[in-house]
Amino acid sequence: MRATAVRILHELRARILRPLGLRHTDLPVTTAIWGSHAHGYFVMGDPPGEVDLAYMYPWAWAAGGLNTSADDSATFYRALFTGRLLGPRMMRELRRTIEVTDSDLPSRSGLGVQRWTPCGVAWGHSGNVGGYVVYTWISPDARHETVLMMNEDPKTVGDAANAAYYALLDRSFCER
Repeated sequence: MRATAVRILHELRARILRPLGLRHTDLPVTTAIWGSHAHGYFVMGDPPGEVDLAYMYPWAWAAGGLNTSADDSATFYRALFTGRLLGPRMMRELRRTIEVTDSDLPSRSGLGVQRWTPCGVAWGHSGNVGGYVVYTWISPDARHETVLMMNEDPKTVGDAANAAYYALLDRSFCER
């Protein structure tokens, strides 16, 4: 079932990507990803070896297959949290959250966004799909933001690397 009679890719481009000038963001529908992009890696096999997952897309498609840059991600969340994409009523709904109990970081989740409190409130989203993880955090006034991307699957890098990633995320947002 579709939310509209038009395909999601058309709606994504017409309502968000083009109006915001997100020229480095798309939802690939083939394995031929255009432009520069990060290659996502997953460690597997015996002996373990890294496998490049970039060309396995669009297997995640709308569930996490969006291809973007750190700048475009920041632009999107700045537009979202300054009211350029949704009206006041929808923004109130967006900010209604419930506790998340299965996340690596304590957070609350709403309609497609998350709320963290590392050093005050940070809004944004995390994304984790085979070979990639990204966190985008923005302050409520949209004046401070952090985008941190890793092109290795968090499940395969080990606890020390994940702890370093989350510490860097906290420092980059909190020590502005």
